[in-house]
Amino acid sequence: MTTKDLKEGALRGATTAGVAFGVITLLSPASGNYNVNLAGLNFPLKLAFPVAMGAGSLLSSYTHDFILKHIPYNQRYATLESAAINAGVAAGSATGLLYLSNPNLFDGGSALKMAGLGIASEIGGNYIYDNFVKQITDLTF
Repeated sequence: MTTKDLKEGALRGATTAGVAFGVITLLSPASGNYNVNLAGLNFPLKLAFPVAMGAGSLLSSYTHDFILKHIPYNQRYATLESAAINAGVAAGSATGLLYLSNPNLFDGGSALKMAGLGIASEIGGNYIYDNFVKQITDLTF
């Protein structure tokens, strides 16, 4: 893992966090009413979710490299598998982090809704990073 990989992962995570803020603000405007306790500090859900998604996106950037090596004959579907692994790991880790910090926040299908918002955020963040941010950073870094 090189310094360039770390920069790319951090920028991808930051892009996903920005998209996650927009997604949760637009699709779940009541999320500002819920507080999440992270490390003894209370944050509104609409701030905690993007931070968790940014961390999940950073984690997924490196996880899929290790997982794809163990799938035989994946050359044909490598891009699709990579996208599915990225979305699943990012949304799952963000939802898990928020659940572990405040289990009372999730009732019924709330975890699935949060995971769905996470998947949408990861897909949108990857699209924006690959098509816009990466082209700008390739010129500057």
